[in-house]
Amino acid sequence: MNQDKGVTKNYLLHMDDKESYRVMNQIGVKQCVLPSPSVHNASWDALLTSEGELYLSLCSELTTSEYAKLAKYDYQKNKVEEIFYTKELIFSNERFIRDSKIHTSLAQLGDGRLIMLTHTTDKSPDHPAWMPNAYYNHPWEGFPGSSLILYDPTTNKAENYGIPVHRETLYGGTYDAVKNAYYALGYMKGHLYRIDLDDRQVTDYGQVVEKASYRLIVGSDRNIYFTSRNGVLMRINVETQKVENLRHILPNSSEKYRRNRSYMTYGVNGPDGRLYMSGMFNDEISVYDPKTDCFEVIGHYKQPEFYIKGIENHDYIGAMDFDANGVLYYIICGLRQDSGEDFKLGNSLMRWDIMNGKDPEFLGLAGTESRVTTSSCSLFIDKGIQILYIISTNHGNDAPDVIAVDLSVYKEKAHELGPVTHDPFVYSENKLYKEHGESIRNTRKVWENNPYAFTAKSVIPVALWKEFSDEEIFDSGVKKLVWNSGHLELFTGEKSFYQYILDQSGKILHKRPITSLEADSQINLELELPYYPGRQYQAVVDKMISINGDRYFIATKDGMLAIWDGRNVFALGPACSNGPVHDLTVTKDGKKVYGVAGDIDDFSIVFEYSNEKGLRWLGTVATDGYQYGCFNSPYLTSIALNESDTILAIGSGGRMGSVYLYSI
Repeated sequence: MNQDKGVTKNYLLHMDDKESYRVMNQIGVKQCVLPSPSVHNASWDALLTSEGELYLSLCSELTTSEYAKLAKYDYQKNKVEEIFYTKELIFSNERFIRDSKIHTSLAQLGDGRLIMLTHTTDKSPDHPAWMPNAYYNHPWEGFPGSSLILYDPTTNKAENYGIPVHRETLYGGTYDAVKNAYYALGYMKGHLYRIDLDDRQVTDYGQVVEKASYRLIVGSDRNIYFTSRNGVLMRINVETQKVENLRHILPNSSEKYRRNRSYMTYGVNGPDGRLYMSGMFNDEISVYDPKTDCFEVIGHYKQPEFYIKGIENHDYIGAMDFDANGVLYYIICGLRQDSGEDFKLGNSLMRWDIMNGKDPEFLGLAGTESRVTTSSCSLFIDKGIQILYIISTNHGNDAPDVIAVDLSVYKEKAHELGPVTHDPFVYSENKLYKEHGESIRNTRKVWENNPYAFTAKSVIPVALWKEFSDEEIFDSGVKKLVWNSGHLELFTGEKSFYQYILDQSGKILHKRPITSLEADSQINLELELPYYPGRQYQAVVDKMISINGDRYFIATKDGMLAIWDGRNVFALGPACSNGPVHDLTVTKDGKKVYGVAGDIDDFSIVFEYSNEKGLRWLGTVATDGYQYGCFNSPYLTSIALNESDTILAIGSGGRMGSVYLYSI
């Protein structure tokens, strides 16, 4: 891009200058701040309808154990009015984790009704913090599942269509107008779901992202685009109803900070029909052309030498939209590394005339002298009346606000920055800033002291699924692991089968197709085994392995564990909360057993048994390492110790087959 001379440098201020805290020019600007303090401290969804009406969610995040609301902004009155309260639509137990959000799922149907999903990021009143994974399987204190809600603006009636996916919180969704269907991504397990709105049937596509990727964008070709947590661009072909891996990856420019977040934070269709995207913790905009399958990174969205103080490169575009002239307006959200990843700074309003080859322009902090935006995931431009809307969220524990800008008068004065803000949440030395930062750190301490994932000295994850085509993706699932002379031999497949050989660093040394997989031999023993009362028919031997003392470690078809010494059976209890044991492995001396267990639609866990400590549940398999990015495998199929008992290999099945090499 060519430097736009004479436009930016007179107004952009150096990072070390207090003047860098100036807000946007105030001409044509309205701000509606909801009353504070409030039980709703966030807004993580908004929608500008085809009729020009702006709806937004009111959410509770990590604070008050509250339920979400839907609201509407009136530009003429500069007022936000509540539409409905999800608590009144949901049959909910007081001990449940709360439906605290409507999160990036608002869409408009062809008949004008709005469709959306509830999501959770707030705790049960009985918990010290928001802990969805920890209580995933708790029938009374877990999260029952996201509710699908439809709202009719003409009748002002909201209707709960029920929970399409149980025990999962749906993180984002959008509407397919071609087939009258709704697609949604799961937060915890990363599955994709299709809800047919004609027959109300749900299709589970399996795991398509590692976890926690939320943005689904309808492209100019009417297909739906999203990325994995690690930034792999995917497409839902709405005609064929299949998921396509486009094999393009959003860049990540933050090598030392949060490499595990590269997913698309926002996407918008440009005047040229291409999809413009931004990735988390990346300072570039990427563009994809559906017509040509061309993907390119078009440049940095901020100017390195002139920028708001304190961002420290840990930033991302929260929301963006093109105006009627094809100029891109966007919000840059920034994080303070020394204050915890969830603490936001003042957000910068930018614009970029990409179509005419100009450079990005810094327009000041988004907001007013008294209050600026500290985070946003929603920005819309009503091209007919030239109004730009910014919905602000997570301004401490205060309520959200809406900023409305009349572009017809604002855009000519945009570079004449407004006054320095007095908002305390922009200044890290302010007492309120520090107090809020401390509350976030306290929440994080609860999470750190109560991990739900299995940990070891180190782990090397290997994404086998990336080796497979869309048609053969389920063949990436691991079926068996065997260590042989210091190398890991693994077998995958559903319809077509493969043999891999990996070294101890995770490098694939060999891959070849094979004709079939050897079936497990049946074990027929008449033993008095433990059982769940009422499910005695499942009390038969399913897995068995020799351990020290001439004994056998046994797992039943129902996941109950026991030790048999040839005469007596000693019950150990269940291997997991629900489901069978998939595989077992034992140390060389026979003193410790490791296993993986769990229902195919549940979360599998790793467990261990030793004579000294008995049976211990070790947790799920998920990693967030900077070196490898994000990995998460809900369905575990196999486990094997190497010959020296120093590396524990764990394999996952399903659509995103992976193997993990844990140093123990």
